[in-house]
Parts: sequence; structure tokens; C-alpha cells
Amino acid sequence: MDIKYVIERLNELDVSQSEAVTLYFIDKRKKGLTAFVPELGLEVRKKLKEMFKTTLESPIFELIQKDFNLNGREEDTLEIADLSIGRANEIINDIFSNAPQQDIEQMQLDNINFYLIEFRLENIDHGTDSFKILRRFYKYKKLKKGLKGYFTGNHFKEFDEDIVGVDCDVDLIIFNDEMLVVNRASLNNIFDMNDFYIEKTKAILDDIGTYNKINNFELFSKECLEDRNLVKRFTQLQKDENAVSSFFNHYANLPKVIDEVSLEIKLDSEGNIDYQGQYVERLDIFKCIADKFYKTLLKGVIGEDALR
Repeated sequence: MDIKYVIERLNELDVSQSEAVTLYFIDKRKKGLTAFVPELGLEVRKKLKEMFKTTLESPIFELIQKDFNLNGREEDTLEIADLSIGRANEIINDIFSNAPQQDIEQMQLDNINFYLIEFRLENIDHGTDSFKILRRFYKYKKLKKGLKGYFTGNHFKEFDEDIVGVDCDVDLIIFNDEMLVVNRASLNNIFDMNDFYIEKTKAILDDIGTYNKINNFELFSKECLEDRNLVKRFTQLQKDENAVSSFFNHYANLPKVIDEVSLEIKLDSEGNIDYQGQYVERLDIFKCIADKFYKTLLKGVIGEDALR
């Protein structure tokens, strides 16, 4: 994602038009989304534009951008993901197309998951580009005892309303069908990551099952789907369309790998994996399917690729 280009476009943004900047507070539940859209005055639109332009000019956005990897992020990098991750494209489309937009007075702050700020950037070549900033919503804690207030000159005035904050930090940025992941922890709160992991893992397990090489496969499949760590790894593995077929095409090499790496994988008399339901077995089987082990050319040292 070209952040410098985005900053240039923000500089050109005419916030005198009310539709130039829109703020959505999103209540996301299993039954669907509800969007609460407050009216933003001119001064608020100006401040949002300047605030996020300043944020984008900070050094973190000069880091190298790498493809998003569910197994982990390389140090000192940002990550780029497509909008299939966590059904992001569907959720964003729902916000703008299908989600009922309710009066802001009906909003319950405890139910808000995240907010989205859309900047509508005019494009001479093809109309309007949509630049979106997403941020997990944090409600300011209420005082258990005492009172809230503010100063006017030398006077302290009390108020009872809840405080809503929109800060300068960014969790995710969406622009031109790309998503820049700044804070990966927020992905689970904003999008449907768990459902996404399960869906992708079921697909790859179905593929593995067709080879009939793992005894007690139903147990293996069930326990993989219940393992929050492994479903992420299987989801990442599915990006390699040939991973499963390549593993079974080279299955004859598995006994040697088990021996050299001292893996907790047992084979029966016919050479099939004899799964007994242990976590370490499950993990080692996955590592072999993902072809995570390697041997260095010079010293012949066996290693493991943590991000594979």
C-alpha cells in the first residue's frame, strides 16, 4: 500500500463537503451488523483529516510491507492482506450496503465492537476512492464513585454523559482492495477470524482425508478443528495449493524425516500414520504436511521454518 500516495490524496480532500468524511460505530453480532452514523461538523471533519494525516506520516508507516502470514509477523514490518481474510470484504460491504443505520441516540456503547472512518477521495480517472481506517472501540471507563466534569475558566462543571473517544491510532487500513494490518490483535475483534479459520481448515482436512493415510482420521480432524493454534496454521497452509498433494507425493520420505528429526509420529505395518490423539503427534503431522523442516547446505544442520 502506497502510504505516501494516500497522504497526498488526503491533502487534497475537501472536507467542506459533509460526505467527505463519515464515522461509523459498528455493533457486530452473530445475527448481523448495525451501524450508528453521527453527523460530523466541519471542524470535526477537519480534525479527523489532519489527525490521521499526521498518523500516516509517523515512522511506523515507513516499515517494509510483507504479505500477511497467520503464523507470525517478521520483526519491523507491516503486513498486507487481501480482503478475504476474516470475511473482511463481506463485512465492509454489509456496513455500506446492508447494515441498518440507527439513530445515534439508540447506540449502546457496551455493544460497539469497532469504529470505521471513511474518507472519500475524489479521483479524476475513476470517480471516488474510499480510504478506510478501522479501530477497535474502547469505551472510557466509568468512575465507580465520584463525578466527571470539565473546566470552564476557573469553574468545574459536572456532566453525566458517557465519553466517546476517537484516537489517532490505527488498527487496520483499507484502500484499493488491500488491507494494511497495523495491529493484528484487532483482527479477531473486528472481523470473523475464528469462522474463517474453521472454514479454511475444514477444506484442507477434507483434502488430506482423501488420501487415507492417517488412521483415526475422524479423531485427528476433530482435534485439529478444536486446536486454535493449528486452525491458524492450516489456514495459512491453504495458500499453497500444492501443499497437501506434494506431501503425499513425497510420502515415502516420511520415515526418514521422523527418524532424523525425532518426531512423535508412529507408522503402522502398512506405513500409514497411526494417530493416537496426542497434541505433539498432531503438531508433528502438520509440520510434515507443511514441509517445515530443512537441512543447511554447509553443516547439514536440521532446522524448522517457523513462518512456513
